Amino acid sequence: RDALSLHPSDDTSHSADLKEQSIPLPVTAIFMDLPNQAMGLPSNQASVAMSARPWISPAALYVDRGDQDWELEKVIGNQARIGRLLTTLDQGPVDRIDYGRTFEVELHDGQLSSKSKLAILSGANMAAIGTGASTGWEILQFVDAELIAPNRYRLSGLVRGKFGTDAEMPASWMPGDRFVMLDSANEGIPLNSSDGDAELRLLFGPTAAAMDSDVYQTQSYQHQNISARPLRPCHLRATVTGSDLAVSWIRRGLKEADRWWDTEIPQLGEHSHYRIRLIQNEEVIAEQTSTICDTVFTLSEG
Repeated sequence: RDALSLHPSDDTSHSADLKEQSIPLPVTAIFMDLPNQAMGLPSNQASVAMSARPWISPAALYVDRGDQDWELEKVIGNQARIGRLLTTLDQGPVDRIDYGRTFEVELHDGQLSSKSKLAILSGANMAAIGTGASTGWEILQFVDAELIAPNRYRLSGLVRGKFGTDAEMPASWMPGDRFVMLDSANEGIPLNSSDGDAELRLLFGPTAAAMDSDVYQTQSYQHQNISARPLRPCHLRATVTGSDLAVSWIRRGLKEADRWWDTEIPQLGEHSHYRIRLIQNEEVIAEQTSTICDTVFTLSEG
């Protein structure tokens, strides 16, 4: 018999490969302030996605809340599917499947797959697109994922602006923007009420390395609690009667808003407050606030 077959550990090239793979490498981390309804998380939590090439150990996340002391917040065991856009994605319709627009993404690791329309209605293939900043993420879903090159997919059958993130949809998402799949690999970071608008310092890296090693990285994060932000109203209507301008709208809800048999959908909070502005030539000419879904302006003559 061949001696190498009896002693595979003598294969130095194989041992070198294993050694190289066991070296802890920096972790890519994306911290997102998302509508937590998309993740099934409690309110006032940040969402974090982590990835590394290769992913050889869980990742540790430490938080410094201003007392110059790193506190272990979470150990993340699953690698998230993170990538970047390779093509432009223009603004599109919301609340329906759009087959008119497609875009291409490249993943660091992992795979994407097509899902049925029924699965999409149940929340499958949900992802976030953003610049990498903590806010400004659009949440969307896709029906079809076509593998067109290694780690590269063309996504189509898009459902845009989920959970009120149509307000974050720009004229175009550009190549290089970040793409994050939203699934069980994403973790929530509980935030204390004392955190408020304070800027947190975050330290993260592979658990296979010491936290004072060069592979650990620091980042600042400031939470704005997007989950508490109401959705912008829809179906704005204005009617002029004499010198009065009557304005009305329909509010949108994130909670149990598909119950068609109710005359009103539930409110997320005890009260709703709206600011209504009349703008002419890019100048605000009148402004009111209202706690109900209509108001009346008295127009000046001439």
